[in-house]
Amino acid sequence: RNVIEQNIGAASKVLEKASSEVATQTAKAEFTEELNSDRVGHGRLKNLCEEGGVPGYIGMVNQLVTYPAPYTRACAAVMDMWSSAFVVSDVRSMTALIKAGKRLDIRSFAIIPLSEVSEVRPVSVSKSAGVVGPLSGVLKAEKQYRGLLNFIAGDTVPCAGLDRLCAGADVLVHTVVRRDQIEALAVPRLLDVL
Repeated sequence: RNVIEQNIGAASKVLEKASSEVATQTAKAEFTEELNSDRVGHGRLKNLCEEGGVPGYIGMVNQLVTYPAPYTRACAAVMDMWSSAFVVSDVRSMTALIKAGKRLDIRSFAIIPLSEVSEVRPVSVSKSAGVVGPLSGVLKAEKQYRGLLNFIAGDTVPCAGLDRLCAGADVLVHTVVRRDQIEALAVPRLLDVL
């Protein structure tokens, strides 16, 4: 009787493990299917735009913006979220693009209306040792997209030695602080971010 109970207990544990693994694999498969569906939808939306189906469509960020090889890691990190964003001329074009995306049943996609970012300026920083300046300054695009570059990377400042400082890090954290808190500290290096 003890042997039978032990075998049943062991079999029950194996069944629990198998059930858990099936649930994990099912969730992964569903996520992959959803991701692939979004990619296909994005491609269809891009094709529609390129065929003139959305007035005011300018292009994708990754078609409009390039960067020099020495800044590949910094630019790729910042551009990751934005590289597949749709760039349109104005809010009216953005609305048309959103409607087209809904018709194609696309759940999410990034849009940047150029009219809303044309006046964006990069942060002002002192060029102390190792500070390159705003990353938007190393991005390359036609002159009319300067505001777009500043929107995407004007608040990112690459510094020499950052790779060394971040060695072994698993997460990049962006922090937002209030202006009055930084001003209250009155530390010159921190005031550069204002």
